[in-house]
Amino acid sequence: MAKLIEKLWKTLQELNKDEFKAFKWFLKQDDILEGSEGIPVAQLEKAERQDTVDLMVQKYPGRGALQVTIKVLEKIHRNDLVQRLQNFHSGPKDPPVDPMGQKYQDPEALEKFRNLEMISKNNLVQHLPNFHSGSKEEDTRKKPKLKWVQQFAVEVTLDHNTAHPNLILSNDGKQVHHGDVRKKLPSNPERFYRCVNVLGQQSISTGRFYYEVQVKGKTAWYLGVAKESIKRKGDITTRPKNGYWTIMLTNGGEYEANDDDPEGLSVNQPPQKVGVFVDYEGGLVCFYDVDAAALLYCFSGCSFTEKLYPFFSPCTNKGGTNSAPLIISPVNHTLNLKRHESGDQNEHYERKKAVLESVQQFAVEVTLDPDTAHPALILSDDRKQVRCSDVYKELQDNPKRFIKCVNILGEQHFSSGRFYFQVQVKGKTSWYLGVAKESIKRKGHITTTPENGYWTIMLRNEDEYVANDDDWASLSLNQPPQKVGVFVDYEEGLVCFYDVDAADLLYAFTDCSFTEKLYPFFSPCTRDGGTNSAPLIISPANHPLNLKTFDVGEQKEQYERKKAELESVQQFAVEVTLDSDTAHPNLILSDDGKQVHHGDVRKKLQDNPERFNSRVNVLGKQSFSSGKFYFEVQVKGKTAWTLGVAKESIGRKGQITLCPDNGYWTLWLRNGDEYEAIDNQSVCLSLKRHPQKVGVFVNYEEGLVCFYDVDAADLLYAFTDCSFTEKLVPYLSPCTNDDGRNSTPLVISPVNHTD
Repeated sequence: MAKLIEKLWKTLQELNKDEFKAFKWFLKQDDILEGSEGIPVAQLEKAERQDTVDLMVQKYPGRGALQVTIKVLEKIHRNDLVQRLQNFHSGPKDPPVDPMGQKYQDPEALEKFRNLEMISKNNLVQHLPNFHSGSKEEDTRKKPKLKWVQQFAVEVTLDHNTAHPNLILSNDGKQVHHGDVRKKLPSNPERFYRCVNVLGQQSISTGRFYYEVQVKGKTAWYLGVAKESIKRKGDITTRPKNGYWTIMLTNGGEYEANDDDPEGLSVNQPPQKVGVFVDYEGGLVCFYDVDAAALLYCFSGCSFTEKLYPFFSPCTNKGGTNSAPLIISPVNHTLNLKRHESGDQNEHYERKKAVLESVQQFAVEVTLDPDTAHPALILSDDRKQVRCSDVYKELQDNPKRFIKCVNILGEQHFSSGRFYFQVQVKGKTSWYLGVAKESIKRKGHITTTPENGYWTIMLRNEDEYVANDDDWASLSLNQPPQKVGVFVDYEEGLVCFYDVDAADLLYAFTDCSFTEKLYPFFSPCTRDGGTNSAPLIISPANHPLNLKTFDVGEQKEQYERKKAELESVQQFAVEVTLDSDTAHPNLILSDDGKQVHHGDVRKKLQDNPERFNSRVNVLGKQSFSSGKFYFEVQVKGKTAWTLGVAKESIGRKGQITLCPDNGYWTLWLRNGDEYEAIDNQSVCLSLKRHPQKVGVFVNYEEGLVCFYDVDAADLLYAFTDCSFTEKLVPYLSPCTNDDGRNSTPLVISPVNHTD
């Protein structure tokens, strides 16, 4: 109890004056905890935070004070504090750790993992698929829960060409009922002729799908899936051996699964809506009572070898007693508050969305580092996707590579500032995501906790979400995230995880002490016999706080001012092309003179006076000796570059020191995240986000050189009081390609100053 009181007191300390006042107001209300009276007004009127905790503990004994605090915090929209309190009382502190680096509680599964330690590389292949699933005969695999399968919802419409002549379909192909009149229709091969059945238009031959059907008001029906080659004429028995996987209702209250050995179903209440889920590779067909979120029946160990179609039979109308239609219904597996119209909830969502957008402005480019990848991992060519395979590749065991745990790091690292990235986790039953410090252990057993240099959350067993804090915390989520956002504030010691679609904060590691480089961390986990074969996908952040559309008063006004300033210089945009006669021999220029990157081969070129021969630099063809000019360069995907202007008489041979005294006015990026203005005394720049496009503006007569983050309209740096006495030329260096890590070109971009 003492720990609870201390926790509640610390929580109330987090509230500002107005929030604390609102908190006490709710405590006065009756039924704040169902069936209980509120705390008397007189007691609360002058109560400070510690007094308020004492009053709650006295009024609501046991866990009541905790429940009340959580409920009131939700009402005043302090869900960050709600999360902390939920974490306070959830889950064991030290779960066992498996050899794959993942925390596990199932003793049987843990034993499988322990056995894996003795498997050699050569026979790892044959063990990987069966880590969790067990044999088909045992059928021990956990059946998927409704919330998880609903993410695979697909569009289903009825196929008129398969419909029995007595069936009446709605124009949109979403409803079907039995009519007394048999229509004269062609008896094409696809059409059911004796049995009142119809198939869906859509087919599946791989992956997973889910749909829902309203059966309300009916006394008989069949639902499920059928293979393409089923018999459609004459009598039909809907059994798996005949290509049908169905359940049915007959006689108003008798539910049955039409397995090869039919099985009566005992239901607590008549389902009003039935969900149908198929995992093709997993050989699984499951049926759900949607409203009760209850599993009705599951066909497992199925062998699918051809296309499957949704299958429906409304049965005959039985003189009107079964005339209600079957209705294919939209799936509501998330409370999509983007379209939700109920005031308080919509307002709450907009607040959460604003918080998420405030961190999305720090979105960075993240790609996967193949040198760190476990040998069983498969990466896409663009290094944005990763999944686990059954094949253990023979790769060099360099110091950076994970060997026992199926993990991988991002190529980019961060040692200051803020950064954010998003990962699609749709379709997976287990994964790990987060960040890790550079010096983490990569061989042998790994425990992904902060004390070991990992800040991660994970999913396991389809629906168990955990934050791997030093005090392990289970996460209670409203819905399975489809996309997870990861945000880090290095200086503040903060790592936050978000459900991107719902804009919910999932968990926050606070008061972290970062002293070295951090890398994005990913584990798609093992395939689990194919049930977890979907890849993790690094996704673009759709709105890195695009204030062109951001609608929050002061920020919008501030952005509009910055945008107006940028547009005032963009009007002086000039045509810039690269001068191949000045390019270092390792530089590769595009034919149109708009792009440049570093190549490994030093070309044999004439060493004319204009050419750089030591530094990988190139100048623009155009020169300027008066007035104002402006140009933009795309720097997206690069870890190092230098941009600016230089006077025509600069030295181009041997070593070069960039600074205004030597005729260079430049800004650079180094090591992926270190920005500097190369003034006579260099100035480190602390940027809110990584610029994707940089604008360079010169006012010759005013002695001014300015650099802009074009997308954010931010002024990055300004050289002032410059003294120009000769021609100036654009200056670009893509820097060396750093073994491919910095191979992206610099691209001179057209200026869109009317946007």
